[in-house]
Amino acid sequence: MKKQESLKLNAIYNTIYQVLTIITPFITTPYVSRVLGPSGTGTYSYTQSYANYFFLFAMLGVNNYGNRRIAQYRDNRKDLSDNFWQIYYIQFFDTLIILPLYVAFVYLFTNPANRVISLVQGLQVVSVFFDINWLLFGLEKFKISTIRNIIVKIFTVVSIFIFVRASGDVWKYALIIVLGTIIGVLVIWPTAMREVDFEWPNFAKMRKHFKPNFILFLPLLASGIYQYVDTIMLGMFTNSANVGYYTYASNLINVPSTIVTGICTVIMPRMSYLVKNSNDDTQNLILEKTMKFVFIFSVAMACGLISVADSFIPIYLGPKFHPAIYLLQLLSLMLPVFVYANAFRMVYLIPNEDDTIYIVSIITGAVLDIIGNYLLIHVMNLGAVGACLATMFASTVAFLLQVIYTWKELPYLKWIKQYLPFVLSGLIMMAVIYGIKMFHLYIAIELIVSVIVGAIIFIATSIAILFMQKDTMMTGLISNIIRRKS
Repeated sequence: MKKQESLKLNAIYNTIYQVLTIITPFITTPYVSRVLGPSGTGTYSYTQSYANYFFLFAMLGVNNYGNRRIAQYRDNRKDLSDNFWQIYYIQFFDTLIILPLYVAFVYLFTNPANRVISLVQGLQVVSVFFDINWLLFGLEKFKISTIRNIIVKIFTVVSIFIFVRASGDVWKYALIIVLGTIIGVLVIWPTAMREVDFEWPNFAKMRKHFKPNFILFLPLLASGIYQYVDTIMLGMFTNSANVGYYTYASNLINVPSTIVTGICTVIMPRMSYLVKNSNDDTQNLILEKTMKFVFIFSVAMACGLISVADSFIPIYLGPKFHPAIYLLQLLSLMLPVFVYANAFRMVYLIPNEDDTIYIVSIITGAVLDIIGNYLLIHVMNLGAVGACLATMFASTVAFLLQVIYTWKELPYLKWIKQYLPFVLSGLIMMAVIYGIKMFHLYIAIELIVSVIVGAIIFIATSIAILFMQKDTMMTGLISNIIRRKS
């Protein structure tokens, strides 16, 4: 019972942590979008995309591999220390190689007008030297990391409002964001070092981690293609304004994705631990509950975003970002696939070390994404809409490959029957929200009323469905409430 409560608390802590990684731009976006404009925000996103690829190469697959490895050996301090330092030194020396390559890339291949901001973005690569969040995540210790990062994020938000004042302050905005990242990873070291004993590099011991680490890096690289290649190709074949529209629509889609990632980051080490100790019953129970929650949550967010996009975007980003409305609605159609597939990888494929299908599916999707972006953005001249369509198609194919591979292992037909009624809940919510729009209220009032009424409708219908399904989470919650009152 104590472990289950710990899992719930850690899920809350890490959800807060993950939301904080996007809450800074989410809070500051209405201000930044108006100060920098579509062109300035597009320039920021375009240069950040290049830096993020080098960040991926510096980090390799350490976040997932290190998390899983630490979870498997956390019961023995000697084994824990051995594994931590062996993996960390791989991360450290790899960053030493990648950092000068990034600087060379900036001077050889980037537009001279963007050189300063590109060098500033390179501090993301520097942050890899200090990023050992995976140690605390593998140990399921999230509270201290979350509290310290709240302080760092507050500092970041305040700094943006103070120092970013004009359209030419793109480099200041980038500097504030990356300094916040570096400070955020530095502050966890005192806590982390109390969990392990120091060891010097031992290349013979490090060697055994190269292959599994690299194996988990490949799907991360492919996922990075999903995330950044759209921005890069839009910047190459269209203009900065298109990049700005697409980036903000994608960022809004990433909010529910990040919340789910926060929960799954907590569950992944627990699932890895259960797999290693052959606890199949508990593993299956957590998997079923997690995936059901993820689907319900993603349907609610998708239907909600589609319904309120036309009133939310003008208020949040300003009238200059009107084209982002249609991009947000288009991407929201695929939100359940984006979120569900990511959760499935984190709580099932990675803990069970099903690395082959993980890699094949993600790389296949990445290749399709590149081809789709080239054809739809450049050849067919669809711009940001083409980027959305390419991502949607590639993500669907990647997820279907994972489903086909695990079809005999998991009760998909049972899950589909349980999930479909919640799609009806989402459609009912959308119908109610569109009914509210017929009253032609003031746009801000319309948005507030739509969000509140829509949430009430979806929650009420979902609870009714859970009762009809005799869901164990719902019946357990009711039993606990009755027991406490008694």
